[in-house]
Amino acid sequence: MLKINSYFAALSILSSTLLLNQSFAHSCHGHFVNNSNESWVISFDNSSHDGGEGNVYFRLESGQYCDESHIKNGPCTIYPGEELNVDYTKTNGQINGTIYLTDHNNNSKSWPYGTGTKGFTDCMWINTNPQYEDTQDSNAHDSDDQGAVTLNNPSDGGALFKGDAWN
Repeated sequence: MLKINSYFAALSILSSTLLLNQSFAHSCHGHFVNNSNESWVISFDNSSHDGGEGNVYFRLESGQYCDESHIKNGPCTIYPGEELNVDYTKTNGQINGTIYLTDHNNNSKSWPYGTGTKGFTDCMWINTNPQYEDTQDSNAHDSDDQGAVTLNNPSDGGALFKGDAWN
């Protein structure tokens, strides 16, 4: 009887640990909305930071497609009228990298994103003010109109595509 109870106790602990790890694996979310008349490509690169800090996973809804090898960090295409969600994961409590947004003419712009170092929030945002290297500086945390795209809108770490291309 003791052997059976030990088995169930170990199984219970293992199950709880796996569930907790899964629930905190994707700790931040970004939401992208394409209100333009053209498709846009979204990709993330965390390799420029110390060993890479967190990955970004695209959560695809029924009917959306992103090559299976690109579900992690992209590139992934968002078509006109679509909404796309991503999960930002942490490595050693940090999220850092560069987001690239590419229009249908293959013109691309990029910005750093991350949790920064000041502990302003547990999540992250896209740093739209290059004068602030620390993405945690509250001056770097604004919804920022980049012309065709507004970053950190409708959510931190997301974007609203409203124009068809970069000017």
